[in-house]
Amino acid sequence: MTEARLERAAPLLAVAVLALPLAAAWAGARGPFRLTLNLGPGDSAYLSGFASAYEIDDRVATHWTSYQARVALPLTVSGSAVALSYRFARIFPETAVVEVGFGRGVVDRFECRGGRFQERTAVLGALGPSPVVVSFHADSHERQNLGLKLDWVSLAGSGRVALTGSARFVPVLAVALLLGLHMLAGWDLRRAALLVAPWAIAAAVGLLRDPWLVHRLLRGLVLALALFGLAGVLVGRLLRARGRASAPALRALAALALATFLLRALAVNHPDFYYPDLRTHARLVQVVRAAGSDFFRHPAAYIWEHGVWRTEAYGKTYAFPYTPAFHLPFTLVAFGYDDLVTAMKLAAAALTTVPLFLVWALARRLGASVAGAALMAVIPTYVSRLSFAFLPALLGHAFDVAFVLWLAGHLDRIRQPGVWVRGALFVSACQLAYVSGVVNVSLFLAILAAAEALGRRDARFTRAAALLAMGLAGSVVSVLVYYRDFLPMVLDVVSHAARGGGSAASAHPVQGFFAVAYSRTRDFFDAMYPILAGAGLAVLFRRGRGASLLAAWLATYALLLLGRAKVPDVFLHGHETLFVTPLVCLAAGEALSGLAARGRAARAAALVAGAALAGQGVAAQWRAIAEQLGNAR
Repeated sequence: MTEARLERAAPLLAVAVLALPLAAAWAGARGPFRLTLNLGPGDSAYLSGFASAYEIDDRVATHWTSYQARVALPLTVSGSAVALSYRFARIFPETAVVEVGFGRGVVDRFECRGGRFQERTAVLGALGPSPVVVSFHADSHERQNLGLKLDWVSLAGSGRVALTGSARFVPVLAVALLLGLHMLAGWDLRRAALLVAPWAIAAAVGLLRDPWLVHRLLRGLVLALALFGLAGVLVGRLLRARGRASAPALRALAALALATFLLRALAVNHPDFYYPDLRTHARLVQVVRAAGSDFFRHPAAYIWEHGVWRTEAYGKTYAFPYTPAFHLPFTLVAFGYDDLVTAMKLAAAALTTVPLFLVWALARRLGASVAGAALMAVIPTYVSRLSFAFLPALLGHAFDVAFVLWLAGHLDRIRQPGVWVRGALFVSACQLAYVSGVVNVSLFLAILAAAEALGRRDARFTRAAALLAMGLAGSVVSVLVYYRDFLPMVLDVVSHAARGGGSAASAHPVQGFFAVAYSRTRDFFDAMYPILAGAGLAVLFRRGRGASLLAAWLATYALLLLGRAKVPDVFLHGHETLFVTPLVCLAAGEALSGLAARGRAARAAALVAGAALAGQGVAAQWRAIAEQLGNAR
């Protein structure tokens, strides 16, 4: 088929891509089904007449009904031998008389009291197309408007399940938005449709197998794609207009970033995914929102009062100098609790794609291979950090990598007043973005200054002095703006560390450097990344461009590992693996690119190595998420 015919067929291809999820949403899934709403995180969109907050005890998530409560899922079911089941406890000694309804009829009546969980099943029999609406009416005398403590509600049978109402259109809207974003990034309609086709097929297959799961996975995703995708396209267009990126590069980066974001967003959106720190982040948003500007006048007092941000060091408990930079945007929107948690997870997933662009830009600035940007999509570090809800660390990491990129382009002019001031403000921004930036960026600048002093002949000491002064000025700003309230804690911990702990033992085990370095490397990079990164760094150092910057980056990682090993009370939250991951990808990409340039056999070896890294990365990312599934079962 000629190119002209292919172009004429592009609209039909796009229509087919959009028609797939739409038709599948209408058709629904046929066969045996089991639909379960696990009460707890993410349940609020489907409830009415329940207590304002869910509870999680010993990893079991529950939610109290009031005397009149309802569960409504955006689904219709039909079929034979349909049964409604639920797990609950009454807790109170007062007896409750309970009626359970499905649709407009009562399907179960019983009495219950006491604290033991039990399961009941009501046989509904054969159903025509029926909306999934379950009601709970409780009559009791404990006078707290609390009926049943529900664990889960489930509907099982054999027949047809389909989305209903506006939920039917969410999958096709997500696919349409994805298609539009690819086109805005520069892809023509035919290629954009081909890039989006696998997502449309996956959505259609999912809808034909489990529409309820697909609906849960897509919660909030359309809005997140629109917000973060359009912001990325706008930045890309500005870069292209200024001649800093070519159209083909921006197209490829957009496709890679969109795929990376979607996979990570779908993973953290899984209804069984939960990590307790998500509640901590939501609570901090609520605290800052309620306190307003007073929070920033006395942050240590608020951190201490609300308990969850305390840390132990050398036998004492302190208010942890936790910065709410990641949380501030969420204080401006009146999100409900579950919507707030979802928004933060999706925002963090979007943040994990920012270093991908920055590594590409850094590679261009250093004259290195841009293959490292592709490795940033598959390396396990970012999904691992998402799985533990280290959301502020991901924001701070984006600032850290942006700062390294900025230094790569401005190091030679660091003594110019305008450049120096911008650098000091950048240091402050890195430190205020997350608390680990205070140590990581300060240490990085000190080592970079030493490398500059040792490695350059032209005004080397004035350049080193400018870097040190810039770091000091930025640190003073961050202390004055926020960390001033935590200075007593910092001075106390540092004095203990300087005395080797004094009379109080370290709260965390002191280990050998090589034991810590091995465990961190094994957990995050396995065996191939260190070998490839070592080879790539050797090439980059030999080339000489940005050598002092890369050496300081690597040395900072080594010293952070040493601090974690010997002074864990101070360096435990250094996020040193996150800090070094872009360097590992940059260097490994350089090694793979250099290998591929050595002939046909070497190119095949590079492809095999790249495929192995991708496979290993996907498997490790799935394990990271799977470890958190069922934390609120």
